[in-house]
Amino acid sequence: MDYQCAPDIDRHKDLTANSVRLFQRFKQEADRQTLETLLDEEVARHTKLCELAILYYASSRYYWALLPRHPIQDVNTWTFRHLEEMGFKIEHRTTGRQRDVESDLDRSRRLTAVEVEHCTTANWFHHTGNDGEDISAEWQRREALEDENRSKNPPRPTSVIVDGEIKEANAVWAATLDRKYVVEVQRINGRNFLCVFDMTNRSCLHCEHTNVTFGAMFGPDAGDVAEWQDRAMKIIDSANADSG
Repeated sequence: MDYQCAPDIDRHKDLTANSVRLFQRFKQEADRQTLETLLDEEVARHTKLCELAILYYASSRYYWALLPRHPIQDVNTWTFRHLEEMGFKIEHRTTGRQRDVESDLDRSRRLTAVEVEHCTTANWFHHTGNDGEDISAEWQRREALEDENRSKNPPRPTSVIVDGEIKEANAVWAATLDRKYVVEVQRINGRNFLCVFDMTNRSCLHCEHTNVTFGAMFGPDAGDVAEWQDRAMKIIDSANADSG
């Protein structure tokens, strides 16, 4: 009904306990609309915050992001639903860990407590959206431009050689062969390449795409290293045979 008065909620003024009491009891239409507008704006704001978190994790080469949670559960629900519509896989997990804490009643005693944490993540490695968008052609076009640029501007060795041994290398993996060649696995524009360099003139003899198990997060895999060494020796033998 019409209470013939000004709205109880003014978004440009501080909210008071009395205005909340009046709103809760009478809920004038103008106040309902103000609440809906504020909620819509907050959902949009929180969505952008989650998008920022996703971009931050993506820039660090993660394929998932820990999403911030809003104190209003409905805002989380609407935000996560929107992200799912955009192709992200949203997962909710509850984890716990034990901690020894001091007793509140007796400081000489230690108690075992369980800390529970609720977290929400967004994963984009496997696209789940149904928008029909196919980026494979654009992906290939951009990689072709990278290949063209790499052909015109071959990689340079990153290794520092002292007395025939590598002392420093800004690469996934590096090794010397015959004290003349350096083999490096370099990450170039998001892809990994096996590069063989002639250190007499620091020229690139060969560069090819290669796989790196688990992104070498904990160091190069032994199987990968064996394959790189074997492949590098074949490349060098072929180069020597052609020059001979």
